[in-house]
Amino acid sequence: MGLTRHGGSFGVDNLAIAAAARDVLAPFRGFPDPCTTWQCTPRSSYVVEWGERPPATWPDENERQAFYGFVRPGSGHPCTPSSASTSCSPMAP
Repeated sequence: MGLTRHGGSFGVDNLAIAAAARDVLAPFRGFPDPCTTWQCTPRSSYVVEWGERPPATWPDENERQAFYGFVRPGSGHPCTPSSASTSCSPMAP
């Protein structure tokens, strides 16, 4: 999946929006096997996920960022984009 990203997800609070997002992502090459799951989280009930499932725990922050593709090309150093936001989904970066 891409050069460095293995998977990803984002949460929404409406099933219709989650299904629409999943359907929009499905034809794109960088979003393999998108699916919608339900999770009991404070701000979101539905999560659209794609790619590999993340591990339950991370050895360190660099490993977590590398899984989601937040690395500078060729450097291997994490690079969190300025547009990145904190998600309430436990699977989101």
